Amino acid sequence: MQERQRSVDQLQRISIRDSSVEGDFLKPALALPNLRFLTVSGCKLSPDAFQSLSDSRVKYLFCAHTDLDSVQVADLAKSEQIAEVTIQVPHPTSTQLLQLARMRQLERLVLVCGKGRNEIRKFFSNARPEIEIGFLDPLTVVTREAFHAGQE
Repeated sequence: MQERQRSVDQLQRISIRDSSVEGDFLKPALALPNLRFLTVSGCKLSPDAFQSLSDSRVKYLFCAHTDLDSVQVADLAKSEQIAEVTIQVPHPTSTQLLQLARMRQLERLVLVCGKGRNEIRKFFSNARPEIEIGFLDPLTVVTREAFHAGQE
C-alpha cells in the first residue's frame, strides 16, 4: 500500500479524454505535489471544472478539442504556475485575451480558434510581446468522429 501511495505522490501527468466531467475535477489532484502536466481532450466540462487550477502546481495545460467558456478561461487565467497552455476558445473575447495576458508565468499560448488570429497576435505583441503565440485549427465533428473511429 505504501508503494502505491508513493507512486501516486510521484504522478506528474493526468490525461482525461472523451469524458463528461462534472464539478471541479482538480480538487482531488491538489494532493499531488508533482503534478505538472494536464491534458483534457474531447471532454464536456462543467463551468467550475478549473476552479482549483490556480491552487495546483500544473505548469503545462493542453485542453484542445474541448471548448472552454468564459468562466473556465477566467479560472484558468488565475493560475500563477502555468507556463504553457493550449486551449480551445472558438471566439476569444478581448476580456479573455486580457485575462490570459495577465498570467504571470505564461511563456507560450496556443489557441485553437478559427478566426481573428491577426488581431490576437497584434494584441499580444502590444500587451505581452514575450509570450510566444501559436494557433491550431479546430477539428470538425466529422474529423473527430473519423479520428476516434481509427482509435478503436
